[in-house]
Amino acid sequence: MASAGGKGESTIATLHPWRVAGRRQPGEWTGSDPVAGAGTGSVACPSMLAPRRPSGYEIDWNAVGSFAVVAIFVLALGGVWAFLAWERRRRVRHIAKQEKIRWDGLCQRFGPEIAGRIWRRELWLGMSPEMVREIHGPPVAIEEQVSASRVRHIMKYRHMGGLRFGLRINVEDGAVVGWEDK
Repeated sequence: MASAGGKGESTIATLHPWRVAGRRQPGEWTGSDPVAGAGTGSVACPSMLAPRRPSGYEIDWNAVGSFAVVAIFVLALGGVWAFLAWERRRRVRHIAKQEKIRWDGLCQRFGPEIAGRIWRRELWLGMSPEMVREIHGPPVAIEEQVSASRVRHIMKYRHMGGLRFGLRINVEDGAVVGWEDK
């Protein structure tokens, strides 16, 4: 190749300044210089007639693949997050609906004042066994003590093993008369 002006630049380098003399680009045609028309008179390769991009601007398919994997991962993660947020909102709405139904039922059966005490899980003397069941659910065990003048039921909750219970509620004649909470 003929020198175009010093420091080893070729005519191709003057036409394509990003190409350095003496370096072959991947897939570069090695025949005579097709741009200048000089040489052995062979036919120019058509791919060499079009200007080439600098090698730094070639597509790195490995990087594109890595980017695609990261993008898919981020989109999938966003989809999972959106689904979990939707599911949580649905669950919260369902729980709120169930609580409203329960509150309305308590207010109808016991009135709003007593329903509020049941809602706060308070125990008080004189409450009925039905109210106790609304607060603590069904008892683990019920012990019945019969005497000559009355019948006493002991509702037992929070079984701790053996014959031990964390909460014992004493009911006489359909009303709570005391409790033992351990």
